[in-house]
Amino acid sequence: DPLDRDTINLSAFMGGGEYAYSSKTLKGGRISVIMGGYDLDLRGCVMQGDSAVLDLFVLMGGMDIRVPAEWEVSMQGTPLLGGMEYKGPKTAPEKRSGTLIIRGTAIMGGVDIKA
Repeated sequence: DPLDRDTINLSAFMGGGEYAYSSKTLKGGRISVIMGGYDLDLRGCVMQGDSAVLDLFVLMGGMDIRVPAEWEVSMQGTPLLGGMEYKGPKTAPEKRSGTLIIRGTAIMGGVDIKA
């Protein structure tokens, strides 16, 4: 099943989709969207180590990603005429199960991460 693999690799041009991942060894991945959008649900995932990296590229599109509440989210991306935002609670260090690192670029588009 491609939704339980340890690496997420998606690309969309004028399209997209909704996916719920269930990997118990998530390492990260790469997602590209041009004039489209993705809704990703990672709440069924467990990170393989202490962190996972998602490299994102969004051009005139959007991406919504739902993560487990016990994940810390580190936004390291660059929005250009767009936005990248984590809309969730800060996780207390003793309750943290890993850090999701978001890297990449959103050009005239947006990335929303929610817990």
